[in-house]
Amino acid sequence: MKRILIAALIVIAAVWCVSCKKDNKGGKDNSVVKVNGEELSYKTGDLESILADKEVTSLEWVSGEIGGKDIDAMRTYCVNTLKVLDMEKASFALELGEYATGIDDSPTSKIYDITVVPYAMCYKYTKLESVKLPEGVKTIDMFAFGQCSSLSEVSIPDAVTEIGSYAFITSGLKDVNLPSSLKTIGIEAFYGVPLESLLIPENVTSFYDDTFIYSGESKLRIVVCRCMNPPVIFHSSTINQKGNVFNIVPSNFQITVPGAALTHYKGQARWCEHANQIKGSTQF
Repeated sequence: MKRILIAALIVIAAVWCVSCKKDNKGGKDNSVVKVNGEELSYKTGDLESILADKEVTSLEWVSGEIGGKDIDAMRTYCVNTLKVLDMEKASFALELGEYATGIDDSPTSKIYDITVVPYAMCYKYTKLESVKLPEGVKTIDMFAFGQCSSLSEVSIPDAVTEIGSYAFITSGLKDVNLPSSLKTIGIEAFYGVPLESLLIPENVTSFYDDTFIYSGESKLRIVVCRCMNPPVIFHSSTINQKGNVFNIVPSNFQITVPGAALTHYKGQARWCEHANQIKGSTQF
């Protein structure tokens, strides 16, 4: 009888351990986020439990992971109210559920790489004003902050090498600090964005002829490109391109490039369309 009881207890303990491991797969029990300034804990994948029934205007991660189900909860409870999103101290988690994207032809997606800001993560968050991204990200995926019309400030980590197509399309950014690590910028990444100034960092190798196009007269006054080798400007077939790379620019528009590369820029495809506005500088 005693042996049977012991065996039963062992079986119960084993089942309990397996259950715990299953419940905790890929996540953490101690993710912490400030919701409207109030510090709350949640299990990764269960952000909904602390967002429900709140009008959320700010989310600031103190620690922990963000899973697909958490992104889904954000869209359910924050898409029309969120103004401040600070993920600097968070990271993304794999295998914690699909999430809604808000894009009709791509209704759901999932996190596939912890170094990538997920596809359409905050698409059409129209009240969103400020964003800080996790320190470990290297890529901002397609539509991540597309149509965030109130977005005026974004902090992009130094490790980011790629900004995907449509990542900030028709957002409200007037300026953006692109990191020196950046290498490629996708199709229409900043299309329809009212940028007033633009600094293209020294390691950028390519972007598209519609990457910075603005509908109507461009708001750009100053473009500074620090690259010694002019970035390749690929042609995009997504729009009927009838202007030049920076669209209809004002008379006082100017592009500043390294003085030693001035002749190269003026002879480079697509850059040459602005030959009269390209000036060389030795201050690089």
